[in-house]
Amino acid sequence: MVGSGDPCATATASPTAGAATGASFAVTATTATGQNVYLVGSNPALGGWDTGKAPALSSAGYPVWRLDVALAAGTAFEYKYVRKDAAGTVTWESGANRTATVPASGLVTLNDTWRS
Repeated sequence: MVGSGDPCATATASPTAGAATGASFAVTATTATGQNVYLVGSNPALGGWDTGKAPALSSAGYPVWRLDVALAAGTAFEYKYVRKDAAGTVTWESGANRTATVPASGLVTLNDTWRS
């Protein structure tokens, strides 16, 4: 399994009997009022690097933002997190693209920290 290359991140597979495969994203990121965190990446389900199509993460566990995405088993992908404000201004996290691969069954669980 491929991690993100970020020393503050971990990637583990958690098989779930009968469940769909995919990725479970969690990123610790602080935001200002009106900002939200989105996921962009190399797969169409991750917006295909188009910030306008990027899925939003849930802030229910703030400052940890979460999102589960259904992806086919064996799918390798690159991704990054972005912040968007109410005016539509996009701020990309720094550093290289993060990478991961969906396991043969279950989810790849990604626990990341926003890179300033």
